[in-house]
Amino acid sequence: MDAAPEVAWTACGGLAALTRDWLSGPLIDVIDKEGATRTIRAIDGYPDIETFAGLAGVDPTNGIGGLLCARVYDQSGKSRNFTQEKPENQPGVWLIQGKIHFGFGGVLSQRSVPCQAQYFNVARVVPTNNRSSSLYAIVKPYCSNAGYRTDRGSPAIYAGTSMFSHGPANGIGAIDFATHSGPSIKAPLTIQRSIYSHILGQETAQVSLNGVVATAGPLAPTRGWGGHIGFQPGLPFPAGFSGRMQGVMMSSTPLSPAQDAGVKSALYRYASIRSALPSTAGKVNILIDGASFDQGQGGDPAGRYGTQNGGGYGWPEMLMDQLDGLDIQWNNTSCSGNRIEDCTLTYSSDGHPCFNPAAAKNILIGPNSAVGNTINRGKTGVQAYDDFLSWLATVRADNWDHIITYCFSAPAGDPEQDYTDLMIANARTNRVTVVVMPFIAPNPFDGHPGIQGYQTMAATIRPILSPLLV
Repeated sequence: MDAAPEVAWTACGGLAALTRDWLSGPLIDVIDKEGATRTIRAIDGYPDIETFAGLAGVDPTNGIGGLLCARVYDQSGKSRNFTQEKPENQPGVWLIQGKIHFGFGGVLSQRSVPCQAQYFNVARVVPTNNRSSSLYAIVKPYCSNAGYRTDRGSPAIYAGTSMFSHGPANGIGAIDFATHSGPSIKAPLTIQRSIYSHILGQETAQVSLNGVVATAGPLAPTRGWGGHIGFQPGLPFPAGFSGRMQGVMMSSTPLSPAQDAGVKSALYRYASIRSALPSTAGKVNILIDGASFDQGQGGDPAGRYGTQNGGGYGWPEMLMDQLDGLDIQWNNTSCSGNRIEDCTLTYSSDGHPCFNPAAAKNILIGPNSAVGNTINRGKTGVQAYDDFLSWLATVRADNWDHIITYCFSAPAGDPEQDYTDLMIANARTNRVTVVVMPFIAPNPFDGHPGIQGYQTMAATIRPILSPLLV
C-alpha cells in the first residue's frame, strides 16, 4: 500500500502487513481447538507464527496444521473487515512448514462436483464499480485447467485467477455479466504464487497475472456494494477462486500506470516472484497430470476434508516447496476421478498449452493415479496399459524431455499389478521413467493418502526428479 501512498484504498487485508501502519496490527481471527476466537497479530509486519502454531498444535517450523478463520482485519483504517460467522463456510488458514496461507474449498476437476462454500463476506459499505476499481491479490491457484484459465471465454476477467465470483448477484459485481465482455490472458496459468490484478476504468478494463497483461474496452456500467472472497455459495465450482491466497487490496479508483507498477513491484518482492509468466527460456517447465492423488485430495491441514472435495496439500505442492529456490514453472491439469482416457482428452485441451518450447527442459509427470480409477471402473491391467499407450502417443506430439509416471504394487494377479508389471517391462521402449510407490496408508475419509502419505510420495519422487533439473 505504501508504494502508492496517494491511492484511496477501500479495503485491504491479508496474512501480513500491507502497510507500515500495520506492522504490529491485528491480521486475522481464528477459531482455536476449544471453539474460542483468537486474534493473530503481526510482529514486525509478519504473522505471529509461534502463536498460530501453538493454537493449531503443530511445530512452527516443520508442522502442518490449520484453523478456521472468522475475520480478516481491514488495513485501510476504515474497519471494513472481511468476515465469515458461519463455521461451515469459514475458510481455513493453513500453516505448512513455516508458510501460512488462506485455503479455499475447490477441486482441480472441471466436473460439477459438489463442494462446500468457503468464503469471506466483503462489507456492504465497500463500493464496487465496473468502471472505477482496482484490485490486487497474491494467489496460488490449484491447477492449470481450462476451467480456471483466463483464455477460455466469458467472463474471462475472473475465470479462476480471481477470488471474486461472477456477476453482481453473488460476487463483487465487477463483471459485465450481461455481455460477458472483458480482457483475457491468453497463457496457461501455473500453480505457483501469482500476483493477480485488475484495473477497471471509464475507457479500458485491464487484467494481469505476473506481468502478462490484457486489455479491452470498458465493461458495462455496474455498481454494487460488498461481495465475497473465496468459493461462493450457489455457484458451479469454477466460478470462484480455488487455491491458496495471502492477501487482497481493493480501491474504488483505477490506479495510474505508475501507481500500478509501484504496487506490483512491491508485491513481487513480497511473494518472491522472480520473473513474469509464462516461463522464460532457462526455466524448467513441469506438468503434472493425473487424478485426485495428484491434486492433493485428502491432504487438508485445516481438517475440512470431510465436508469438501480437493484442494489439499499434496505431493506436487510439497515438491514445489522443497524446490522453491530453483527456477521452475509448475503446472497441474489433474482432474478428480480422471481415468487414463480422460487424461488423454484433457491433455489435448489443457495440457498441450502447458508445454513450453522455450524452456530449458520440459518434464511431464503423469498419468499417475488415473490408473486406479481406470481399473476401479472395470478395466483389466492390460486394457489400462493400452490406455496409457494412447495417452503417451498424445503427449508425444510435444517434445517432452522427460516423462515420469508412478504406479503401485498389488498382489499377484491383481489388475493393478498387471499394469505395473507391463509399465516396468516396457519402460525403456516407451522412454518413460517408472516409479513404483511404497504402500501408502489411506486417510480415514475416503482412501486418499492424507498428509503423511503425500510426504512419502514426494520423498519417493524427488530423487528421480532432482537430477533432471540440472
